[in-house]
Amino acid sequence: MNLIFGEKETGTSQAVRIDDVGRLETTLGTRLAGEDLALDRMQVSQAFNAVRITGSSLTTTVKDAPGIVARVLISAGVSAGTISIVDNNNVLAVIPAGAPSFIACELGIKCNTSIVVVRSSQQIELTVVYL
Repeated sequence: MNLIFGEKETGTSQAVRIDDVGRLETTLGTRLAGEDLALDRMQVSQAFNAVRITGSSLTTTVKDAPGIVARVLISAGVSAGTISIVDNNNVLAVIPAGAPSFIACELGIKCNTSIVVVRSSQQIELTVVYL
């Protein structure tokens, strides 16, 4: 390993390390949030939001900005019921919401404008998990 010395704009001396192959070695000098130096990886996790949809309104704006619908959890369905995921008047998915009473749908749908959920019946109850 070689050290090359230079001068910063402030006039202080600074050493730069060059490894045996000729690559410049750099460091931030501190750890980043989630950084695990022993395992040489970043520890990350997704933090989702959730909204429960019930009641008389059939159309619900979940997020009035771009986002991702991760999953839909249907806790109460009706015969021949449906749930539509809509982005700027474009229907991205139609989910059957009939019996049984609990259905989990993994989606991962990207919405470019907004996340809107349209239920075919007031009796359908669900939770939308989104980013």
